[in-house]
Amino acid sequence: MTKPWKIYVQSAGKTSSLADLPASTSYFNQTQPVLNAIAAGNFVTGISFLDSTQLNQLGLSFNQFGATGSQTIGFSFDRTALPAGNFIANIFAECANDGMVLLGETQSVPEPLTLLGSLVGAGLIGFHQRNKRNPIG
Repeated sequence: MTKPWKIYVQSAGKTSSLADLPASTSYFNQTQPVLNAIAAGNFVTGISFLDSTQLNQLGLSFNQFGATGSQTIGFSFDRTALPAGNFIANIFAECANDGMVLLGETQSVPEPLTLLGSLVGAGLIGFHQRNKRNPIG
């Protein structure tokens, strides 16, 4: 049986999706409930919840949809704390039709002091090499 939301989306000439993945993705077993609880894992970084004022300051507004209620949930986390590589983030409020999937990639970025130290070190080595070839005096 075709889901009602799928009929609506198709009638608008669109393809239903869970944000970055099509709704027909094989990533989730379409015949089973979405598993939205983690049994075990490694803690990477904390989550900070954002209130409506903070979300508005970031430019988030659902006014064009008439969604001005007080139940919008926003959050942030430190992406630099994530390991480098590709990731799939799932956000489900309750079930598959209340969720979205985000695909992304994080890259390892050296901290500024490490980068500065590397540049100074390379400069000193270059200066020393140049002085060995062209002694002053």
